[in-house]
Amino acid sequence: MGALAGVAVAGLPGEADTLVIDAGPGQTTTAPSSTVAVPANLPTTTPPNVTSPRATTTTTTMPEVRDRADIRVVLANGAGIPGLVSANAERLRVVGYVDVTGVDVRDRPGRTTVYVREGFESEGDMLADDLDLDDPYIVGLPDEPVTPIDDDGDLIVVLAPDAPR
Repeated sequence: MGALAGVAVAGLPGEADTLVIDAGPGQTTTAPSSTVAVPANLPTTTPPNVTSPRATTTTTTMPEVRDRADIRVVLANGAGIPGLVSANAERLRVVGYVDVTGVDVRDRPGRTTVYVREGFESEGDMLADDLDLDDPYIVGLPDEPVTPIDDDGDLIVVLAPDAPR
């Protein structure tokens, strides 16, 4: 019974059409290079003290996102554009938000900002998607009020001129 003397593959892919395996004196096996051929007469043994790794399972728990109907949203017009809050409030109501309150603010941010209360980070991401914001700026709600009615919202959005209309 012959033993596998060795396998050597040299060159770049595509240079050889066949792979030659030397299985011992007078025993040569050829196969297309895209396959691996092993002579049928080779013994198969498992070396001593070899154990297979134990299968492990990793579970990742994604934070549960609250239902849109359970999220309080304050939309603030920070662009001074008439109808900006009502257009975006309607957009949110269509996808399931129920508690949407509008207000005007004097601050004029350069881009629409979503302020999130602690624990509402995932909902802030969802809201930015629902508003179809191209490059959402999502930050934690600061200690200083953003609007006069911050207490009415879990998420406060200050709409800038980049907000959808």
